[in-house]
Amino acid sequence: MVSVQELIEACLKQGFHVIAMLKTNRILYPKGIGVQAKSFARHIEPKDTRLVTVGQERYRVYRYEGAIHGLDDVLVLLSWKSDQPMTLEHFHVVLSTDRELGDEEILRYDAQRWTIECFFWQAKEQLKLDGYRVRHIRAVKRYGVTVLLACVYSIAESQQRHLCRAGPSSDSERT
Repeated sequence: MVSVQELIEACLKQGFHVIAMLKTNRILYPKGIGVQAKSFARHIEPKDTRLVTVGQERYRVYRYEGAIHGLDDVLVLLSWKSDQPMTLEHFHVVLSTDRELGDEEILRYDAQRWTIECFFWQAKEQLKLDGYRVRHIRAVKRYGVTVLLACVYSIAESQQRHLCRAGPSSDSERT
């Protein structure tokens, strides 16, 4: 099994950056002292954050640059939706290996990544496409096409059932 650290290092070696959610128990090293992100977050006050808008949402963001357990030079955003209390229940931790990106851009990329995660979760859970283990690029592409076709079919079938239940529209009844 490949560790998260090994995966990130492999991406960096190939010239790719990584943006990912971290668990709140991940160890940060502010001022060289190891502390879990959730413990560190308890000491952050609204005045220590800046407001960031991504789409229709506003977030309070604290930007940490430095080491985390296993990686020496990363950017970590500690964020809360601005309309929610700054408690651990509403707390998110986002990692970026590209320290030049702005907070808005990192959160926007993470929101897009989350949409993709949800898509694959639905493919695995609802369409039962979770039993595949592929390694070759050709097989990966075929699996992707299979997932997309299953989703399109499922959507079309769902819409057809909805139309059949709704019956004829009032416009068609008049003619």
